[in-house]
Amino acid sequence: MRGLRARGAFELDMRWRGGRLESAVLRSLKGNPVRLRAAQRLSVVSSGSPVKVEQPEPAVAAFPTRAGEVYELKP
Repeated sequence: MRGLRARGAFELDMRWRGGRLESAVLRSLKGNPVRLRAAQRLSVVSSGSPVKVEQPEPAVAAFPTRAGEVYELKP
């Protein structure tokens, strides 16, 4: 899936294999914080550096973003 627009000014590409998330790319259009529902923990990298991901509630990943930045997500 490519180019999904998400609430909060994000664009998301996702890659699935065997019914499970393999990887995703999130583009922040306005620099808003992001909250994602994810069945498994996610690791997030932006510009080669890891991004601290918080889990404010079960099955939710949250982290700050910067406008124009691209974030690579992997389970």
